[in-house]
Amino acid sequence: MAKYATILVNPDIIRLRMIEKELMQSELAEKAGVSVAGMSRVMRGKATTVKTVRAIARALGTRVPEIILRPESGEQPDRATASQADPPRQQRAAV
Repeated sequence: MAKYATILVNPDIIRLRMIEKELMQSELAEKAGVSVAGMSRVMRGKATTVKTVRAIARALGTRVPEIILRPESGEQPDRATASQADPPRQQRAAV
């Protein structure tokens, strides 16, 4: 079981905000207090902690709901990311 809750962000929205703020990925990482490797994982669509998402949103001057993926909006992560973020539940044996 994961120690911290994880969440998926929309890297495309983050990229748009980075362009608006004229920030490079490494600059955003520094401003958010996130490692460059951690920021790279986020930008590749990997799940990250809520704490990291909050820090990125704050650094971009935006709100968390604007940068996360929300299933109800029809946004879907790719299969590899989805399987890493939410491992399949084990099926119960038929009785």
